[in-house]
Amino acid sequence: MKHRLGLSARGIVVTYAVVAAAWIALSDGVAHALAPSQDALAAISTLKGWGFVLVTSALLAVLLARYDAERTRRQRELEVQATELERADAHLARLNHVLHAVALANQALIRTSDETALLQAFCSIITEQGAFLAAWVGYREDRPPGLIRAVASAGPLEPYLDRIELSWNDLERGSLGPAGTSIREGRTVVVANVAAEATLVWRAEMLERGFRSMVALPLRDADVALGTLVIYAGEPGAFGGDEVALLEELASNLANGVMTLRGRAAAARGETERRRLVTAIEQSAEAVVITDTFGAIEYVNPAFERVTGYGADEVLGRNPRILKSGVQGPGFYAAMWAALTNGQSFVGDLTNRRKDGSLFQEEAVISPIHDETGAVTSYVAVKRDVTRERALEVSHDRATRERAMIAGTLADLRVLSSAPATAEAICRQVVGLSGVASASLLYFTLQGPAMPLAFLRADGVPVRLRQLPFQRSRILRERSEGGPWVETRVHRPWHPYDRLHQELGTKATAYAPVRHGGRLIGLLTAASSDADAVEHLTESLPALLEFAGFAGELVGPAVVDLTEAGSIRERITEVIRTAAFQPVFQPVVDLASGVRVGYEALTRFSDGTAPELVFADARVAGLETDLELATLGAAIAASVDLPVGAWVSLNVSPSLVVGDRRLAGVLRRAERPIVLEVTEHAAVEDYAALRTAIGRLRPEVRVAVDDAGAGVANFNHIVELRPAFVKLDLQFVRGIEADRTRQALVLGLLHFASASASQTIAEGVETEEELATLRELGVPLAQGYLLGRPASVAAWQAQTSSKTVPTRRSRRPRRDAAVRGVRPQLLR
Repeated sequence: MKHRLGLSARGIVVTYAVVAAAWIALSDGVAHALAPSQDALAAISTLKGWGFVLVTSALLAVLLARYDAERTRRQRELEVQATELERADAHLARLNHVLHAVALANQALIRTSDETALLQAFCSIITEQGAFLAAWVGYREDRPPGLIRAVASAGPLEPYLDRIELSWNDLERGSLGPAGTSIREGRTVVVANVAAEATLVWRAEMLERGFRSMVALPLRDADVALGTLVIYAGEPGAFGGDEVALLEELASNLANGVMTLRGRAAAARGETERRRLVTAIEQSAEAVVITDTFGAIEYVNPAFERVTGYGADEVLGRNPRILKSGVQGPGFYAAMWAALTNGQSFVGDLTNRRKDGSLFQEEAVISPIHDETGAVTSYVAVKRDVTRERALEVSHDRATRERAMIAGTLADLRVLSSAPATAEAICRQVVGLSGVASASLLYFTLQGPAMPLAFLRADGVPVRLRQLPFQRSRILRERSEGGPWVETRVHRPWHPYDRLHQELGTKATAYAPVRHGGRLIGLLTAASSDADAVEHLTESLPALLEFAGFAGELVGPAVVDLTEAGSIRERITEVIRTAAFQPVFQPVVDLASGVRVGYEALTRFSDGTAPELVFADARVAGLETDLELATLGAAIAASVDLPVGAWVSLNVSPSLVVGDRRLAGVLRRAERPIVLEVTEHAAVEDYAALRTAIGRLRPEVRVAVDDAGAGVANFNHIVELRPAFVKLDLQFVRGIEADRTRQALVLGLLHFASASASQTIAEGVETEEELATLRELGVPLAQGYLLGRPASVAAWQAQTSSKTVPTRRSRRPRRDAAVRGVRPQLLR
């Protein structure tokens, strides 16, 4: 180019020189020819010079203009050539990036064994090595509306992919977009300039992220696209023919890789399932046998070996008829093979013979195995050993018949003239059972040893009744708490019945606990001399338990009389006869004045037993009323010496008030006001009768209801009896100073008592804080250890000089204040 420009410059100079020389030569001749004089020549010469300047200047201007035009043209040609070279270089660079990405992607196909990891690796390679802005892979979903689910991505696509919703099959929305079209039509879709595509779905979002061009490549499996690979570039026209060809190769490799991994995964799953199936068959408790179509054994599992006693090496290649027992006849096997050869399964029980010659029963399912053409290739038998189950079924049927027989027998059992006679009748029925050699009915004495009420032998030989040793009795009692059992006979020389069982040849004994009212009172036993005595007695336990249940009902009351009830009655009778108790009194204090206005009479027993336990025993022995009257009489007699003016509160049961007229006579001995405190040993069944009975008592008495708030029964007492006093249960008093809920409940009870014209007594006051809070709430009366423990009359006589309780006084709030609510400071 410089050489050509140089020639053009010389041409200008040469042209200028030639024109200048020709001008000088020609103009001089013309000037001399035209000039008439020297002056005219001088003027002409001047004009000639100016003409030379004009001509040569014009010539230079023309030549230089042509020179500039030529240089501009050539400069433009050079710029076009440079642009083309830059485009070629960029194209080559992009192709190199794509080629490098294809190579790395192919390596990823070899290294990656996980589908998700492979997809992510391809997206990352495309963006990092392929010099593209972003890439993602979407799978088609076949359920309507046919959405595309993004499964891997790389580049600035968040939250873009989460926001957009692409479809490959929803034509109702109009254009499917490049990704949907590539899947639906199975072809590559290129968008050369995103900005120029006005109808492009999600165009604004793509431009916002700098996406200027894109391509969607189908991931094909044969003729169907399973998904799409979408790639974005930062400049328009980034996806030319060469790039698209390479990217289509990459997408094809990716699709093949995905299908290969899926095939491997399916094969692995199949292998896993096969191994699992093999393991299950090998470890199955059911025997599995596979034969060919001719019946030759091809496979047996370990369960088959365990059940039959044959090893696999002993039966492979042989026919299953080696297990035949002869129990089933030819017709049975003919029917079985008829079903199998018709392609049907056979289900039934088989009685087969083990290697050692013993018989066993199997529940078998034998099925033909078909190939893909439907032809039978082999047979598989799954067999479960049901020998024990069938035996149990037979045993159950026998037990059912036995229980039916027992039920009829038991229906005829009755309480006879004495407990031993009834027990003997029960034992007679027990020894009537099959295989029972002897039966006995024992009861547990209070002293510990067990004593037979009856003992019968099946052969009818009389048996002398003997008490069992203490240690053996203790063991039997402890064992009976756990329920029935069967034990093999053990030789015990010291046992009173050891020689008898030796004569009978006893092999085992069954024991069934006898209960009455839920309490263990004895044992019913059955002994057997059969060879299978343990098994037979175990099967007979349900029947023995039925007999034991009847024994508890029939002889239970007599046994109780023989044991605990009789002993308790004697003890309570002795307590009443010897007055082995003494009354004590606990004061009831008026909280406003501190004066002891009354005393609750309580009973303390000389042996230190808790009063509630003694009264409970008296109730069991039927002596509760007698004990109540005795303790009430003692309390009234002692109350004569209590401080003058105080009333006495007596605890009475509703049954005593209603059912025993002796109470009125006891109360008439009182020389001071009486309050009857209704206890809850028994529910009140007839409040009207109780109110009538209280009204008949003379002198008139007032009524108090104990433990208010402790249950529904207490409120029933208050509503039905309209008592003069309502005693707050100590659960409301304990810690009341720090408990807003208790305070609120007490206020409610105060209001309830006030509305029913009753006075409230708080029980169980033990601290100054409780006492102060009760005063603030408006509780009028209280009792508890803080105000005075239960003490004898003598103790209270010693304190007659002190008629008030030395506690801190506080202003008693008005009754309406207590009704309206608790003071704020008490609720902190």
